[in-house]
Parts: sequence; C-alpha cells; structure tokens
Amino acid sequence: MSCKCKFGSNKQYVSCCYHQEQRKQLRYPKGYEDSEIDLTMAFGTAIEQFFRENPELLGVSNRPKDPEIINRPNSPEDIEMDDIPTDDNEPEQIDNPLELTEPEEIDKPLEPTPTPVPNSEPSTEENELYEQLKREIGAITREDAIKLIDENEIFLKIDNSGLTSRLKNDLHRIRREKLAQLRIEHYNRYFNLIDGTNSIIELNALHTSIADDKVLSLQQIPPLLKRINDKISEIRQREEYDRIRQGILGENDVVKVDVDWRDEIISAKYLSDTQRSELERIRNEQKWNLRGMQKYQQFKAELERALIGDLVDEKMYDTLIENDTFLSDSQKEELQRLRKEQLSKLTDKTFNDLKNSLRNERVLSRLQDGGITMSVLLRYEKNFYLRI
Repeated sequence: MSCKCKFGSNKQYVSCCYHQEQRKQLRYPKGYEDSEIDLTMAFGTAIEQFFRENPELLGVSNRPKDPEIINRPNSPEDIEMDDIPTDDNEPEQIDNPLELTEPEEIDKPLEPTPTPVPNSEPSTEENELYEQLKREIGAITREDAIKLIDENEIFLKIDNSGLTSRLKNDLHRIRREKLAQLRIEHYNRYFNLIDGTNSIIELNALHTSIADDKVLSLQQIPPLLKRINDKISEIRQREEYDRIRQGILGENDVVKVDVDWRDEIISAKYLSDTQRSELERIRNEQKWNLRGMQKYQQFKAELERALIGDLVDEKMYDTLIENDTFLSDSQKEELQRLRKEQLSKLTDKTFNDLKNSLRNERVLSRLQDGGITMSVLLRYEKNFYLRI
C-alpha cells in the first residue's frame, strides 16, 4: 500500500490520501460527521508516516532494506513512500510510543483572583439624588411622557447621574414602568378620540398624529391606524348609501330609476355587498311603484271617460284592473272604488236625462192622455236601477 501526503511551509502537514476500503472497514461512534472522520484518518496516516520516517524512535533499525527509501525526497512538497518491509527476526508487535512514558500530571488552571468588593452601601448624597430622580419620574404626566423614552431627558439624567449601577438600573426600571402606564393612557385617549368623531377630516388628522407619535410603542400604533381606516370606510359607506337611497326614492322618472341609478349602484366605491343588495331592492320597488303609479293614473283618466257599459262588473275595466301586474293591491282597490263611483254617476245621469225628457209638457200631456201617470214612471225608474 502506498500513500502520498502533502506538507506545506515549515513542514506543516496539509493533507494525506487514504483508501476508501480502509475507511469503510473502520467504525466510528454515531454522530461523527464526514469531516471529522476524514480528519481522524488523515491524522492517523500522518502519524504512521512520521514513524516510518523516524524508525529509531520505535527502537528499530533506521537502515531501510528497500533502496527506494534511501532516495526519498527531502523537499517539503509531496512525499511518496511505500510500506516499510519488516525483518522476519523483528518482533511483530511494536509498543505504542505514546505509552512508553508515564503521562505528566497536568496542572489545574489557577483560579482567578477575586476582585475586592467595594463598599456597596450608597452614600447619603447618592440616596438623595436617587430619591430626587425617583420623585421626578413619578410626577411626569401623559403630556410629558416623551421625557421617559430611551435616549431622552430622564434616561440621560439617570445615565449621567454618577450613581452606582444598581441604583441606575433600579431608576431605569421605575422609568420603564411609568412609561408603560402613560402609554396605556395615551393609547386610550386616541381610541376615544377616534370613536368620538364622524368627521373624515378629523380622522385623517388623528392618523397623521398617531403615525408620528413618539410615546406610543410600535405595537400600539398599528391597531389605532387600522381603527381609523375602518372608521373612515364606515363613514364613506354610510354617506354613499344614504345618497343613493335618497336619490332613488326621490326619482319620479322610471327610466332613470331603471338605468341611471342601477349604474350608480354598480360604480359605487365604498358600498359593501349587503348595501348594494339593499339598494337594488329599493330601486326595484321604486321602479314598480312608478310603473304602478303610471298605470294607476292611466286607468283613472280612462274611467272618467268610459262608457257606462264598460264600467259594469266583470266587464272591461273591472277585468283590466284586477289583472294588471304593475298595480299594487291598494291601487287596485282604489281604482275599483273609482269605477263603481263612476258607474253610479253615469247611471244617475242617464236616468235623470230620461226623466227630464219625460217631463216635457207636450210629452206629459200625451202620456196623461194615454193614461200614463207619474207612479208608473217611478216604477220604471226602480226597475232601471235593478237592471244596472
């Protein structure tokens, strides 16, 4: 078996080859990475090469029997070597050179010398300054909460106070707790302002103020901005819905209701799906109401000009009114009332015209001469009404 190893400057080991078959036969503990296996095998090969080059360290003859070993190169570049043949008289087992000497006792690392602890009790001046800063933190209100944020007035006062680290840390803790309390008050104030206005102008101003606010935390700002955007959307939806609804209900032109207001609903920007559906329902009702009103006015005008025979029950207008799809129930009832009323008027008029003509003096005289009396005429009147 031969192997080629590579050494760099100062004869430092760089790399060494090995056979894949040898690697497969070796077993390594579970968890070894390929790089660790490679390094282990390379290290073993390097040690083997070292002792082959220096057999005297193993107590064997340094005179090689293979003439190729005499001519091995001395350069620190690639070194090629073959297995060193062993003498039959030499012992087969060679003690591990690493076990020739007893390992030296390794000295334990020295323990670090403890630093003398200075007197931890603060002085009277430090206590007074500590209490003063503590009172100053407690007196800060929501309007001045910006003084408590990092790298600002109170923060710098604490850091530059000259107090011990323990006192500074305690003051910073008090500062952060006070800031958290004031941030909650600040957040609630903005929330109430948002809910208390329906003005889009005011809400836009609040949006700008909150986005630039230095007191609120990064977690508090997004919910407030979302609340403003939702409120603006609600206001715009309501305004758009009310405008279209009032326009539909106030429109008397059936064509505009059917076409123009339908396009208005479709092109609306802020309406929800529910609002669009509701406006479509209102538009359809208004369209049918207008068409029903047109039919109602048409029938009403025709009834005033109708002949008495067309007004009789189950005749022309009675059937047309009942079967019309545009008329509402209330409109049908009203038209039927007008039909009967008009029928009664025409009946009275017809009979009165007949009586007037019979009362003509010459006609009456002829009737009297013929034996026709007023009582007979009244009986004819009664029968006429019954036939109608």
